[in-house]
Amino acid sequence: MKLFTPGPLSTSQKTKEAMLSDWASRDASFERLTLSVIEQLSDIYRFGQTTECVLLQGPSSYAIEATIRTLVRKHERILCLSNGVYGDRMYQIAEQSGYGADLVALPYHQAITEEITATLEIDLAQYDFLTFVHCETSTGVLNDFEAICAFAARNRLRVIADAVSTFGALEFSSQNESVAAIVGSANKCLEGVPGVTFVFVNRDQLVRAEKKCDSVSFDLHSQWTYMNENRQWRFTPPTQVVAALNTALEQYHSEGGRSRRLARYESNYQTLIAEMDALGLQPLVERVVQAPIIVSYILDENHRQFSEIYRDLKQRGRIIYPGAIKSLNYFRIGCIGRIQPDDIRSLAVCLKGALSPTQRN
Repeated sequence: MKLFTPGPLSTSQKTKEAMLSDWASRDASFERLTLSVIEQLSDIYRFGQTTECVLLQGPSSYAIEATIRTLVRKHERILCLSNGVYGDRMYQIAEQSGYGADLVALPYHQAITEEITATLEIDLAQYDFLTFVHCETSTGVLNDFEAICAFAARNRLRVIADAVSTFGALEFSSQNESVAAIVGSANKCLEGVPGVTFVFVNRDQLVRAEKKCDSVSFDLHSQWTYMNENRQWRFTPPTQVVAALNTALEQYHSEGGRSRRLARYESNYQTLIAEMDALGLQPLVERVVQAPIIVSYILDENHRQFSEIYRDLKQRGRIIYPGAIKSLNYFRIGCIGRIQPDDIRSLAVCLKGALSPTQRN
């Protein structure tokens, strides 16, 4: 089965095989494995000595919630910039965690850029933190990481960035003084499997958060200090998932790291654009704001229902995603994971037969 999704996604045979062994989580060999993961993650962007890598069990939403609940104090306010489902989720987490949070909801097809931030008519002095998503995978729109961080720095806001679907492929920097934390995940561009997330946190922000989190499980400071003092996870880690991530990272670096990973995804993306254009499919957003991570396409009255398209493709060994914005009729195709341009071309052949009753093979 080939997964054309933004994660979970197709993984290599080596990564799958890494999960076949059992690990004792308190054993020295697993301690070394965990340290290897932290070192390899840190080597991707080389954030510097002022940034710490904190591993966490669970999906990326857990890591985002942990980051907010660890770094933000109850009297501090959060400005949430969003142009899609996952930006909205950051706001939902902040609000339901009891923080003063305001949502700036932008149109789903519009990227958050320097021009957009310049037009915000808000009293920014009331806020302490700003949240946003680098690539909004509900549509595929790529927001301007550096411009948003520069905007935050000018207004003395600390940034919590969701880079879950871009970490390991796209460029960004944590050196901007405004960046408090960047959240990533094993099962996206790193081509691991779900179950481990990580946060690169400004050390000063992490130290400031000692004993401030109101959650036991979501306390990043405690997770960080326990790992440093004991070389172990505070709570039972998903050992096979950590082993798979270590193997995926070894392959990532041996293949040439971020530049080579991005080059393959760009090639997948360009192939997808050409094949979908040939099928006459209309993209949901303009290419100027599109990331080479996942691309959305509109379903019109001439197409079958997505559930039928999905069933046909699954029978042919291929999985794509439905649209995430419920008010729109569209589907999404991922360009990431252990896939090549030939896999995209093969998907296009199958999709041609699945789109409408008259085109079925």
